Amino acid sequence: MIPPQGCKIGVFGKGGAGKTTTLAHVTAHWAADSIPCGAMDSDEPGEHEDGSLYTWSKTSSLGAPVRKAPANHDDLDVELDLYLPAGGILGLDTPAWERKPETIHLRALSLVNVAVLCLQPTGMELNRAGSLLSAIKQIEAVGGRAPKLVILLTRTKSSANAADQSRDALAGAKYHVLTNEMPDQHAMDGYGQSFPKPVRIDFTSPLGKLSRELAGIGAAAVSGR
Repeated sequence: MIPPQGCKIGVFGKGGAGKTTTLAHVTAHWAADSIPCGAMDSDEPGEHEDGSLYTWSKTSSLGAPVRKAPANHDDLDVELDLYLPAGGILGLDTPAWERKPETIHLRALSLVNVAVLCLQPTGMELNRAGSLLSAIKQIEAVGGRAPKLVILLTRTKSSANAADQSRDALAGAKYHVLTNEMPDQHAMDGYGQSFPKPVRIDFTSPLGKLSRELAGIGAAAVSGR
């Protein structure tokens, strides 16, 4: 159960890492699980990305409201608090990760309870975990509230062992790697082709199971467990 004050979960990662797909699916599953929820979209799709979470919600209902983030990053805290449902979850979709003062990322990291880093299992991508962790430490150094960082392996292939190797490497570096992953599925009913279709609710599916895993982590983060 989510504490009364609610939980903010931000989704981070590079463009094409599956941020929007992940948040769309877990939001729909939270709503189907009777968890009060909503989402906020601060992302603008890049050239090789399908589209925004806000566009998805307007094309196919996700079972919960999706709003655009304020254009002024300084207003993000007010907007997140305004739309965070009591005893529920508000998800925040972010643009492709950049550790720059003028981007929304540092601001978002300082405001969410849980930061989910969507990470493809490649050696090059593993460095991104270090970049985000460094940003969190920067927030802590100036007295800010740091989120709980968890890593979601995305676009994993069942026929390859890259995900297992990445999981082992990240766990060895003391990162919290989520149990569930987003598989690389490009069939017509797969995650890679799911934008902007209605989300099929299935709590035995990878992202269905992830929705409950994240809800549990969010509840623990807010209650201080």
